[in-house]
Amino acid sequence: MEPELRLGSERVVPDLAGWRRDNLDESLLDPYPTLAPDWVCEVLSPSTEVFDRGDKATYHQRIRVPWLWFVDPEAQILEVFENDAGHFRQRQRFQGALDVAARPFDALTWPLGALWG
Repeated sequence: MEPELRLGSERVVPDLAGWRRDNLDESLLDPYPTLAPDWVCEVLSPSTEVFDRGDKATYHQRIRVPWLWFVDPEAQILEVFENDAGHFRQRQRFQGALDVAARPFDALTWPLGALWG
């Protein structure tokens, strides 16, 4: 289920979101989390890519989400961005069926091809 984030007057629904255990609080028990996630993943499609990379990414920057992933199933690409003082900077880019250690989960290596197939 996609979480609906309500931080301030805006509402955004990332495809996936995650929170570090040490950052959790009781607001995550509410139907609409008001705590910014530590990681967001947006799955791109031709109909959503402009919005996901534009307004939605700007929102994630503004609420200081530390990590943002863009997954493009058609191109088989994973892009990893880190929030650096309020601006997302690309830190990693993977394509195909490689084994990857993608930040912030780089303690784990997993097959990127599992997303495509």
